[in-house]
Amino acid sequence: MLKETSRRKFEEFDDVGKHFLLEIVEMDRIEADLSPQEERELEEARRQQGEKDTSLLAKLGEAIIDDVPNSRGWLGDCKSFVSVAAEYDDRINHVDVIQEIVIKDDRGRDHVFELGIDVTTRHPDNHNLDSKRRETQIEIEENYKELEDKVRGLSNGVKSGHGLSTKVRFFRSLAAADSADVIRRTPDGASHTRMPGVIISIPSRMVEEIALLDANARAGDIISEQELEEHPFKDEYFGQIKACLTYQLREIEYRMYVEMDGSREEDEFRVAKEEIERILEYVSLKVGEDYEIKNFWLLELLEKHFPERT
Repeated sequence: MLKETSRRKFEEFDDVGKHFLLEIVEMDRIEADLSPQEERELEEARRQQGEKDTSLLAKLGEAIIDDVPNSRGWLGDCKSFVSVAAEYDDRINHVDVIQEIVIKDDRGRDHVFELGIDVTTRHPDNHNLDSKRRETQIEIEENYKELEDKVRGLSNGVKSGHGLSTKVRFFRSLAAADSADVIRRTPDGASHTRMPGVIISIPSRMVEEIALLDANARAGDIISEQELEEHPFKDEYFGQIKACLTYQLREIEYRMYVEMDGSREEDEFRVAKEEIERILEYVSLKVGEDYEIKNFWLLELLEKHFPERT
């Protein structure tokens, strides 16, 4: 297994004429030797996708979701671990970050729950009149379409994955490495890991704001650190996770109770249902029951691709 270190460097960022340096935590990107077939798949993906969005805003958006929820106490007292997805999983399986959360069951045993997170700065707030980033109607439509492609991928993943919408080919659990006693659904040595997938869409202005607070907090500013720990996007982060999982649960329940009849697929959907319900129970403690996410594009698309059926 080859290990490629993804070192986030100090980068200069221009915010209304002001320059500041942001230190993003160094993350390890775990990569494995690709099979010939996987090498061909990756090369084809590179050819079709070209250069992924390498703008500073896009990189900062991913770095924020990599680091801030874990380092700034958003996830609470539970143990949590984060990994940066390998390029193969980034391009093929559309996963940027793998978040592990360790939650105790009623008997005090530690269970690891994993989320495959697809991070994007495609967000309706980027097009507000007071936004620093003004875009044409064509760009708005392209951004909406890209977000829809991501939601459609979750919908297709629920069906093909029997409830677990995301597949990660190269993943090594940091939670399992930390403790041999944790319970994971996926056995060690499995060829891939299936997990619930979610989309985190963060607007450009929020990326800039959080990045600046993070830079100031790392420089020792206590006020910035406090503002970051209770930043409004904390609720939006959990709200988007909750929304994505709630709509996936709707589809799982439909397929369990309408289309299945004691089959192996029904059992797999039941396992996925129980896992998502446990994560939702945890997430619901982090965000108010009545909280409605600000990203109306995401809500609209989730409703479209995970329709309520009777």
